[in-house]
Amino acid sequence: MSRLRVPIPRRNFGLFGLFMGWLLLSAIAVANDVAASGAAQNVVYVNLPASIDGRVVGNLNVGVTGTALYTVDRQSWIDFANGHFDADVIASIAQAADDQAIPVVAFIEEFIDIFFDPATLEIKIDLAESRRRTRQVSLRPQDVDYANLSEYELPGRSAYVNVNLQQDYRWDDSLSSDQRQSTLVNVDGSVEIFGSPRLVLEGGVSRYSAAGIDDGWQRSEVRLVHDDMQRAVRYSLGDVFYRATEFQVSPPLLGLSVERAYAEIQPHRNITPTGTRSFTVTQRSTVEIYVNDLYQDTLYLEPGRYDLSDFAINAGVNDVALVVTDASGEQRRIEFSLFSDPALLTKGLSEFSFNAGYQRGTTDLGGIGYDYDAPAFSGFYRYGVTDYLTLGANFQGTELQQIAGAEISLATPLGSLATNVSTSELQSVGRGTVASLRWSYDFFAGGARSHQLDVVAVARDDLYTYLGQEVPGLQNKSELRARYSAPGPFDSYISASARHAETFDEAAPVDKVYSFNITRRFGPFNVSLRLEQEISETEEARALVRLSAPLGQRQLVSTQWDSFDETGELLLGRSPNGTVGDFSGGLALRSGVDTYRADLETFYQGNRFQLGMDHSYVHFTDVDLEPDQLSTLRLGSSLAYADGSIGLGRPITDSFVMVRRHESLDSSRILVDERQDGYAAVADNFGPAVVPTVGSYMMRRVRWEAETPPFGYDMGDIEGNAFPFYRSGLVYTAGSEASITAIGEILDTNGNAIGMTVGKITATDEREFAPVTTFTNKAGRFVAQGLAPGAYRIVFPDRGGLSVLFRIEEGATGIVELGIIRERISL
Repeated sequence: MSRLRVPIPRRNFGLFGLFMGWLLLSAIAVANDVAASGAAQNVVYVNLPASIDGRVVGNLNVGVTGTALYTVDRQSWIDFANGHFDADVIASIAQAADDQAIPVVAFIEEFIDIFFDPATLEIKIDLAESRRRTRQVSLRPQDVDYANLSEYELPGRSAYVNVNLQQDYRWDDSLSSDQRQSTLVNVDGSVEIFGSPRLVLEGGVSRYSAAGIDDGWQRSEVRLVHDDMQRAVRYSLGDVFYRATEFQVSPPLLGLSVERAYAEIQPHRNITPTGTRSFTVTQRSTVEIYVNDLYQDTLYLEPGRYDLSDFAINAGVNDVALVVTDASGEQRRIEFSLFSDPALLTKGLSEFSFNAGYQRGTTDLGGIGYDYDAPAFSGFYRYGVTDYLTLGANFQGTELQQIAGAEISLATPLGSLATNVSTSELQSVGRGTVASLRWSYDFFAGGARSHQLDVVAVARDDLYTYLGQEVPGLQNKSELRARYSAPGPFDSYISASARHAETFDEAAPVDKVYSFNITRRFGPFNVSLRLEQEISETEEARALVRLSAPLGQRQLVSTQWDSFDETGELLLGRSPNGTVGDFSGGLALRSGVDTYRADLETFYQGNRFQLGMDHSYVHFTDVDLEPDQLSTLRLGSSLAYADGSIGLGRPITDSFVMVRRHESLDSSRILVDERQDGYAAVADNFGPAVVPTVGSYMMRRVRWEAETPPFGYDMGDIEGNAFPFYRSGLVYTAGSEASITAIGEILDTNGNAIGMTVGKITATDEREFAPVTTFTNKAGRFVAQGLAPGAYRIVFPDRGGLSVLFRIEEGATGIVELGIIRERISL
């Protein structure tokens, strides 16, 4: 078999391409003419451009006989197919190779039409949709790859402690001075004690003192926490809190907890099956997505097959439309329905909680205690069998009590169903059972606001007990609840609900409650009306009317009247905005049958602390009773540590970000995270800025700026892309030594300007320095930014390596005028 390799241009052939094509076809014809009549066909081996859906996407080494495709090189096929074909299809075809050559029949068997087009000198491929590689496209704008966080700044060693003080003063002349006052001090915080694997110790103490009362310092919850971020599993040891299913309770334990906590550790991940749909585009196209006639997003896609997921849909059946527009302007519309239920898990995902330890109680002094004679276990496991079916099981128990249950969540075109069954066994009481059935159906009726129907039925016997109960509690024998909400006439929104509850006392009447709500906006005013009727031993009716209106962006006024207890209320409030120096608070006036009450709340948010002051005044209609007044002062602050820096700030709720200033900016404040009315934190002479309200495992963009930097100061980086872990902190530095802007004029040895040329600046004092490029004007004048004190050389490659030296002295900031710099002469 003769072998002839002819390289072919990939795209625009032109005259040269036509000539090469003529040579190729001539070579093929000659090869066929000289072939022996009884031998195998002569094959010419060439490297040709290959196209899918009419678009060249790579090259293939192929064997061509005459004008027909004969074989495809195995390795060439694998390199070409990755990224375009389904992985199983690639492997199946590669396995059909004979001595590294894949016969064309192997492609035909996989429903791939591949052929040689002698007119364009291309290998053309048409394939069935099922053979294409499916690419994932998500509509969630902030997806995080928790297995690869290389694009984020991650925290190092960190710790913090919060101190909160509350001082109460009761205005009562019948009490002595010390009896009027009480003080509560809370101290809490966390510290990272190991970096790999990351282990966090968190806890706190508190102390309450009043007249004749001082229990000393009491320990609050203390625990060790380790998060396996990629698996979304949290391990806790100590005072643990944990999740529970419908008929489980979760009393705090001293012990061990292992939980899969997607919401806490992978908050950007959507674990609920919101529907996935595959579609194909054959050429570069724009795809507009509509859900229930509401625009969602526009995607710009290359040819290929795609799985589109993470739709912003409501529970129940949703109508989805994709409008695909190709490069020629031709449109096609793809419509389908998707079903979603928040109780379901995506196929293959699981969530669980396993906890064991001793139940918590209280000591005689009011502190935390444990029942070491009664170890307890609590756990559940849920698994997404399919996107439409989730199963679960749960168990809780002590030596004297065991509780076991199961659950099923199912999505159907007629709504979502969920059922839970649980049975308990308590020594000396016996066995009890409880079950529930939930039905939810959400749908649309020609509008953008959903119609929602929820029905819940619960039935139990009188011996069922929850974990920790010694005798059955007061419970209903059966209960039926239903709620329907939908848009109403004249742009209103209405809802109606009903509740029927039957007790174990057969002589007692069925408790029935019916309610109707309607809300509507009139310009800036929002009006709501609630009507309620309760039928039990007596029949009572109730009406509640509420009117509210915004006063600017942060102020709100509202008033309401409740006929049930004949109370009225007027509220005027200003919400906090999280900036330094912000004031917020509110005034509430309330009237009742026997009292008139006024509550005043004020809150100030400083840079290093927060301060709140409250005062309540209650006036009694009974003239024999004196008014009751209570004033409260609340003060909070924190001390944070991150990677060698310590900062004072407001109390930290989860994680924090710190911004320190470089010594070259000692004369300027650093303003962090500018907002409409101010800044989130400020670095000044009291230390770094501390942003205290940062959520863990969530991307946090942080930006800073110098308020009054030196003239010409180069700030360099002014923002960070932080990704804090649980109870962690990151630190950034505003400014650097490399903040100087140097200006000079370069002349050669003859005094002529070295103009209109590029120069490369490097350091000559053996320190790490990234080269800086500059450019001279006609007069040889140049500007270079990002320099630090030290010695430098500018080299001009276009001038035969001509170079000059200059120095920036220590202590220089901002713009440095170098004056005239002459060419360096080598002797």
